[in-house]
Amino acid sequence: MKKRINEKDIRALWIFCAVTAAITDVLCVLFLLNVVQNHWFLNFIQALAVLLHLSLLLLGLMKKKWVFSIGSAVLMLAYAGSLIYYNL
Repeated sequence: MKKRINEKDIRALWIFCAVTAAITDVLCVLFLLNVVQNHWFLNFIQALAVLLHLSLLLLGLMKKKWVFSIGSAVLMLAYAGSLIYYNL
């Protein structure tokens, strides 16, 4: 049995990705301008990046875009690995 993916669900996931990317961009600018520059803030930015790439991975899998999904998975693993590496 194949379930059809609802276009409304895809649109909601796409909006979530856009909002997460916008928040991450604003936080990165604040970090680079030395407004808020500490270790925990950088960890939060990296955690948002992992969450963003996870949702992009799911979006790519839902739309069956394999190259997009693989690229998102690689970037998600890179961000997660750097988050773990710098906190040990």
